[in-house]
Amino acid sequence: MAAEALLYTGAIIPVIWGVAYGFSVRSVVAGFPDISLPNKRLLVMAWISGAMTLIFLGSLNIFVTLFGEPASGTAYVVYLVSAVMLVALSAITFLTTGRSPRIMIRIFPYVTAFSALLLIAGAVQ
Repeated sequence: MAAEALLYTGAIIPVIWGVAYGFSVRSVVAGFPDISLPNKRLLVMAWISGAMTLIFLGSLNIFVTLFGEPASGTAYVVYLVSAVMLVALSAITFLTTGRSPRIMIRIFPYVTAFSALLLIAGAVQ
């Protein structure tokens, strides 16, 4: 039961974060007033892709836990691979935008790393 609570918590955080991330795209683009229209489109695409990745990772883990056997080998692999992806996103964001003035970008690496930690903790219990 405690393992499932860790797994669900570790999975719901990226979903919520991804939704919030997606809704913030307009204000992020507005923060770059001097870039060309094609570059704005690239920024929107990258921002939405990041949001969708977070939502997908979280949803995948929720569905595996809800409809599968959380202690199975397959679920274990899903949890660990998702955690690795979250840590990779965390590292990339930390190294490339860690000094951003936007609070959402600055705390992103910590949120995703914490989510990964919860998934790993739930998977190994």
